[in-house]
Amino acid sequence: MSTPHPRRLSEQETIEMAYDLFLEQAMDNLDPADVLLFNLQFEDCGGAEIVTTGNDWSEIASFPAQNPDCAEVVIGLAPDDDADIDQIFARVLLSRRFTGTPEFAIRWRK
Repeated sequence: MSTPHPRRLSEQETIEMAYDLFLEQAMDNLDPADVLLFNLQFEDCGGAEIVTTGNDWSEIASFPAQNPDCAEVVIGLAPDDDADIDQIFARVLLSRRFTGTPEFAIRWRK
C-alpha cells in the first residue's frame, strides 16, 4: 500500500480542518462552561482565522512550527463582525502539508 503524495492545504481547508479538530476534542479539553458559552455564541460572533504562528509550540508540537508548511488557527469569539477574535478557546497548529492524517497540536484555553 502506497503513502499518499502530500499536498498543500489551502487557507480555507486549513481553517476547516482546524475547526473540525477543535470540535472533536473541545468537550475533553475545555471547561464545561466554556463549551456552553462557545456553543451558544458561535453562530452570532464566533470565528476561526489564520494568524501569525506563535513561538511557544516547541514543547507540545511534534513538528517544527516555524516553517512555511505550518499555520496557526485561532478559534473563538469576537465582539462583532468587524473585530478580531478576543476570546480564544483554542489555538491550533496544523501542518498544511497533508498526507491523509493531520499533523497538529492544540493549545486550549485555561
